[in-house]
Amino acid sequence: MALGNIPLETFLEIIQYLGVKDLYSLLLTARWSSALADEQLYKLAPKHKCEAGKGVLQWAIVQQQKKVFERLLQANADIHSGKDSILHILASRGNTELMHSLLAIRNDINFYKQNIWGETALAVAVKENHIGIVTQLLEVGVDPFTDDYRSMLPPAMGHAIVNRNLSMLQLLCDVKDCMVKCKNALEIAVLQPGDGKDIRLQMIRTLLDAGFDPSAMHTEESTPLHTAAHFRLPRVLDIFLDNASNINVQDHVGRTILHRVVQYLPEKIERVIEAGIDTCIRDQWGKTALDLARNQSPGVMRLLAT
Repeated sequence: MALGNIPLETFLEIIQYLGVKDLYSLLLTARWSSALADEQLYKLAPKHKCEAGKGVLQWAIVQQQKKVFERLLQANADIHSGKDSILHILASRGNTELMHSLLAIRNDINFYKQNIWGETALAVAVKENHIGIVTQLLEVGVDPFTDDYRSMLPPAMGHAIVNRNLSMLQLLCDVKDCMVKCKNALEIAVLQPGDGKDIRLQMIRTLLDAGFDPSAMHTEESTPLHTAAHFRLPRVLDIFLDNASNINVQDHVGRTILHRVVQYLPEKIERVIEAGIDTCIRDQWGKTALDLARNQSPGVMRLLAT
């Protein structure tokens, strides 16, 4: 019997048992689709589950079939269910063409749905270094910093820094309220491992140019200034001393950057003093940097005494 002679209701029952490839072939066969009521076939397809539970919409993404993808979207295919929404899948794969179709066709997109890792689709795109997808989502007004995060940073900014993606970092720095919602960004950049390409320094300069202050207190009740000294990063410290708004800032135990350099980076004592720090500030135990220096070498004492 020719397929065209099978009653539509029988055909629709049969395809419930077809695998992905067979169902997909039917979707692409224009003559067959027309013979068996094309519109009804596409109404069923969005709900049809293929191998491993994937929907036909996901299969169209994998096969990069734009026409099928758009037809399914127009047929109101489910874009939300599953561990990853269709938006997350496109963000992960970096397919800007299909993302454009999704944004143009559907007005029921949940841009802030989180995957099992607590990340929005935009955060996923940043993690995968898909700057084109990130740009598309920002252009339609998606806020990259709304994730319900428990870490020091929204995932999007965290991924940009960890990936050392300067272009992505700059793109996110241009977003409104970035400094408010990502106040720990400079601290996280300082904590990244060094490398021979000075990418860490470039990230730090990008954040400073965006207005981040190395003397601003972060959630751990310290500052990037203190961190640079604590981890013995002289080049970073030099940059921060030229950009800090408050050289006398104290951490959660009342210690200044001078207290820290006495302990961890004594070769920068003179540089910190020249920057104008108050050498008489005491910590919560009543100790000045000079008091701490008494436990250091005589050379440290001489630097502070001058």
